[in-house]
Amino acid sequence: MKKLEVLHQILDQNHTLSVAVDDVKQNISTDLDIKKSLSDIQKVLKSISLKASAILDEPRAAKINQVSHKLRNCCDALMPNKKSADDLINNYNEWINIAESIFYLESISTANICGNQDADQAIELLELILSYDPQAQIKALASFILSRKLNVRQPLRAYRLGIEAFEIDHALCASITTKDAPFHNYVYAPVEEVLWQECPICHHGSGTPHFCAIPLFMANYTPLFNPVKLWMKCDSCAQFFAYNFPKKFAHPQPEIEELGDEFYMESRPQFLPVLGTIIKRILAFANGNKLLDVGAGTGELIAAALELGCEVEAVEISKRQCERLRTMLGITVYCADFLTYNNSAKFNMITMGDVLEHVTDPAAAIQKAYALLDEGGILWISTPNFESGFSKIMKHNDPMWNEPWHISYFSYEGLKKLLGENGFSVLDYDISTRFNGSMEVIARKI
Repeated sequence: MKKLEVLHQILDQNHTLSVAVDDVKQNISTDLDIKKSLSDIQKVLKSISLKASAILDEPRAAKINQVSHKLRNCCDALMPNKKSADDLINNYNEWINIAESIFYLESISTANICGNQDADQAIELLELILSYDPQAQIKALASFILSRKLNVRQPLRAYRLGIEAFEIDHALCASITTKDAPFHNYVYAPVEEVLWQECPICHHGSGTPHFCAIPLFMANYTPLFNPVKLWMKCDSCAQFFAYNFPKKFAHPQPEIEELGDEFYMESRPQFLPVLGTIIKRILAFANGNKLLDVGAGTGELIAAALELGCEVEAVEISKRQCERLRTMLGITVYCADFLTYNNSAKFNMITMGDVLEHVTDPAAAIQKAYALLDEGGILWISTPNFESGFSKIMKHNDPMWNEPWHISYFSYEGLKKLLGENGFSVLDYDISTRFNGSMEVIARKI
């Protein structure tokens, strides 16, 4: 018999035990016969103890047998004649405190690690625990694991369960992560958010809940974000967008001081050869060498472009990162959100490496790029592709679903359509060699 089934039976029997004890408590001082209820208590305790011995380790099984034995002795004492039920109640309370803790935690742990073939049983077991209204920490843990089991099946409910779990137990993270996890000691505090009802990509469609993600599990998570995130699928353009997002980042930003080096990784010069190849591909389509890099980040693409003879300017939102790039690379860096950036100059090329998924209005960003390019100018975009080969293999295990900073999630066809609607013709598509599941698209202004 499967462990999940055994645990379900134990929880059902524990409920039967509770009913029998209540009957004894209510009728101990009346003329009603309580012997049947006392006999039921003993039978249930014996059955639970046998099942516990089969599925628990020796110390916990022994603890269950110990408290079971004490409670059964109380029943023996009440069988011949009715006396005070105080001992029965006290020993039953001890049983509940120990047995529920052991069996609930074992049920949650088993449900958490079970495979897809047992998902239905796991969900049923977690629902059963929550129906018994357990103590707060157990309820929070069961709610969170149930949220994980429903993340694809019922994403909206999963999102609500996940948020509720952290609201019940602010220190829940310590129970769901290993001690060496980056945010093991994270304590939940609500983040003021916007809830996008309209698709930020096409502005025409509303969304259908698609997937409930846990940004908390990403290495780049920060408490500026809520630990649970809901992805919506646009009913119009079929692209994905975040339902909930921090209010402070949901509109075009001024230069941001706090998003400096503590959130950016250090420069990665090992990417220079790969980026050099990308720059050469872009130059093959371009009519000149004047380049604007949007979202300059740690500057590797700029460094590669400079080495290959490009004239480069950059736009970057982090004030500290801008200062760092100016000093390191000796170029002009505008500190601004690209959506509010203004420049009368024209460029032969614009690169947007891993930017479009972060902006609050992707169409406006592409329109801005169109305005800044000269005739026939080239736009290069790198962004995650939910229809990439990597994503098709990984399904919802693709880490991109858990990215806290991403607002939009494109397919190639969706991006191609957006580019076409805003004055661009796609010239080239490639699979990113830098990030799993990302695409690289070259388009020309027409």
